[in-house]
Amino acid sequence: MSVTEQSIVSGLEVLTALWGAKQLNRAANERISQGFSDPVDAGTGEYLDYRTDFHWPHILPLTLKRAYTGRHTVSGFLGTRWLCNWSQYLEFDSDGQNVTYFDAEGLCPAYSTVQEPYNCRNLLVPHYRLTGNRRRAVIFDEHTQQGYIFTPSFPRRTPPASVRYQRP
Repeated sequence: MSVTEQSIVSGLEVLTALWGAKQLNRAANERISQGFSDPVDAGTGEYLDYRTDFHWPHILPLTLKRAYTGRHTVSGFLGTRWLCNWSQYLEFDSDGQNVTYFDAEGLCPAYSTVQEPYNCRNLLVPHYRLTGNRRRAVIFDEHTQQGYIFTPSFPRRTPPASVRYQRP
């Protein structure tokens, strides 16, 4: 075997090893994120369940992901304690001084809405930004570059009216 052939074979072996390591890393990350298929959290003893029911990968992708929250007593389109990426909403306090955003992962950041127009962040969840006013509030997610536009349809709870995508 010539030197050129050996270098080609060695290069292919290195690429194959890198590809295999990448596949093993991806499989390990999936197992860790699923909790090793055990729905009970070993640290707290709570029942946790994360599912992707369907994904339609076209020009405008459509995905339904849901999670069972053992701690939060929230209610969405799928019932109590189930959150999904279609049941996000804003909930205004009775005095109108604060608003809480309930997202698809169970995070509930609160924002001060004393002064309109809104332009604020929650320090614990800084990638969500609240802008707009009570008639048209927008939560912009800097991680996914999506803006959720909320218009009031109920007195206190406001589901999103539309979703806006911002391309980088």
